[in-house]
Amino acid sequence: MDVKRPSSPSDSAEIVGKIDDLLTLIFLFLPARPLIRFQLVSKHWKSLISDERFTYLHTLRFRAHKQPSFILRANLSAFFYFNHMDKTFCHFRIGFSYPKILQSCNGLLLLECRNSPFGWKKYYVCNPTNKNIRKLVLENKKKDLISGLCLAFDPLKSPNYKVVCVKGKEDSLLEYIIEVYDSKDHAWSSLGPPFSDLPNTQFYNGIYLNNGIYWIKPRARSRFLDLEKGFVADLPTIRFRRRKTGESHKNYVLESNGHIHCVSLYLHVKTKSVLVFELSENNSCWVQIFHADLSPISAVFPEMNGAEVNVLGIVRGKKEEDSVVLLHFHHKIVLYRLWDGEFELVFDLKMQGFGRYCRLQFDRNHVFQLVETLAPL
Repeated sequence: MDVKRPSSPSDSAEIVGKIDDLLTLIFLFLPARPLIRFQLVSKHWKSLISDERFTYLHTLRFRAHKQPSFILRANLSAFFYFNHMDKTFCHFRIGFSYPKILQSCNGLLLLECRNSPFGWKKYYVCNPTNKNIRKLVLENKKKDLISGLCLAFDPLKSPNYKVVCVKGKEDSLLEYIIEVYDSKDHAWSSLGPPFSDLPNTQFYNGIYLNNGIYWIKPRARSRFLDLEKGFVADLPTIRFRRRKTGESHKNYVLESNGHIHCVSLYLHVKTKSVLVFELSENNSCWVQIFHADLSPISAVFPEMNGAEVNVLGIVRGKKEEDSVVLLHFHHKIVLYRLWDGEFELVFDLKMQGFGRYCRLQFDRNHVFQLVETLAPL
């Protein structure tokens, strides 16, 4: 049987381009950002890449192999994109006049935006990779006070996301109710019975994991919301060591690769150390998994002494020995390997043309993980 061979490479490319299954398989192995550009090639390619089933399969694949980047907020309007793997640091545009990122969850952002510094708050869910945005219309009664919003999205469980809104009753300062927005039907519904807490409790800076929301305050009462059963429960407290005379102590609650950590910094003129605690899978206790001496870093970078030091993030590897902490001080971002104590300078803001921002320290609540995804809204 004679098989007609392509007469030229361009003919081969044209034949491959018409085989949808092969094209889809190739696209599945490409990152999300190039695929956004490939949609401009032709209507055919756009239909394949924007197909709902394809975007879900692509999101599942890269969710399982994610290496997060970070969004850093320097002030009211200055955001930066940072990737410690390829040492990229550049400006990042949100697209609103006065945006505030409330949370990042597996590639989606929960935003609080205003038209002016003191304007009315509006809330959005945003996919910064494909630039999709959906406005949230809160069903807010006059006597309800919004105490916090949280985003819940895990493509391994569902292609849909949820937004959790905790409201306080103006006529009952100790009582709170929970409403949940489901992107499947774009509607709000009540979740579970009202629960009690201290007056004016804030339910922001939540972490979504294992179908639950964690509101963790290292030195105060922490809560957990079970999204399946609709109940709110207390979480255990962390037992920190006592501070030495003249020693400062800062805590950072961070999620990475399915684990919730509390990174604890102890800074002194003579000694500097970091402790990493991890919340157990059954939420029963906090376990100290790392204790590292940071003095070798200050010996190489003496400007670390006396400077403000912040933790930008923790990246938990598949193995514990692959875990790293990103430290920020005096224009510099340093990667510290927790297992063996090795470290390297990842980025020097001043040397790379970001001098005007070199004196700004990125606040612990203004650093967010970013995973590129094609997830629709």
